[in-house]
Amino acid sequence: MIVTAIASGSYEKVCMLFNIAALQTQIAEVQNHDSDEGLKTSAKYFQSASGIFGHLKDVVLSHIQQDPTPDMNPDTLNALSALMVAQAQETIYRKCANDKMKDVMVAKVVHQCSELYADAMKLMQLSTLKELWPK
Repeated sequence: MIVTAIASGSYEKVCMLFNIAALQTQIAEVQNHDSDEGLKTSAKYFQSASGIFGHLKDVVLSHIQQDPTPDMNPDTLNALSALMVAQAQETIYRKCANDKMKDVMVAKVVHQCSELYADAMKLMQLSTLKELWPK
């Protein structure tokens, strides 16, 4: 575990945003995925978390005057953002399956979901990040 001590209000804001995004992923996951409302809420929180991680990727280095911890590394934040998009798409797939949509439509959603997970996996396998993710 790497610990960084930085006396900076702007860095504190970045850390708070990270924690909000992490909490949103947990809220998204505990929704009732058997109901339309739960699936909509889950997708909304995954998408919001993705947006926060994406925003942090772009601003974190301007708020730190040293190397960031692994969780605040822009590559990590980019991978987390991509993973949240894939999870939001999986939620949309679940809604399509629950609604018994046409097989062609479900197949398109599943294919896109698969591509999004593959993209997230590629980002997670960058050499600088491999040690962060359990197999």
